[in-house]
Amino acid sequence: MRRHLIVGLVTACSSARPAPTSAAVWGTPEKTMVLGLEANGETVTAFLKNRGAQPQRVIAKGVQLKLERAGWVVEVFDHSGPTHLDRDESFVAIPPGDQLAIPIDLGTRARQIVGTGGGRAIDPGTYTVTASYNATTAAAGAWWSGVLEAGPVTVQIR
Repeated sequence: MRRHLIVGLVTACSSARPAPTSAAVWGTPEKTMVLGLEANGETVTAFLKNRGAQPQRVIAKGVQLKLERAGWVVEVFDHSGPTHLDRDESFVAIPPGDQLAIPIDLGTRARQIVGTGGGRAIDPGTYTVTASYNATTAAAGAWWSGVLEAGPVTVQIR
């Protein structure tokens, strides 16, 4: 039986740094943008990189991680609640050649207790992790729009 759990996660820190290392796994570029993924312990960092010659305005949140192992799938998001496209704080400008780093601490989230049975949000074990960034919106705007994917990387949850 395959279990499927969706977990919302708020990250307090997104910045143009840290830079990805050679361990980052990059997806296929879409227009001027590409998504990378890197694991360091129980933290997975998604990198949204601007490959273009001009600054790129992007929606600051929209990364979804998918953790998989035999019989278990967990989806973790870099935000909870709606993204308000009419607010400046929903966007960030990425300079040419730079990236937005979005670290997601899976270990902290894993050890949170959920449900009436007192179970963990994410069971201990080894997971294959992929990432997607979805910035498609119903209305066109002055921001990058598209879908990016990256990974896989492997993460060990204690």
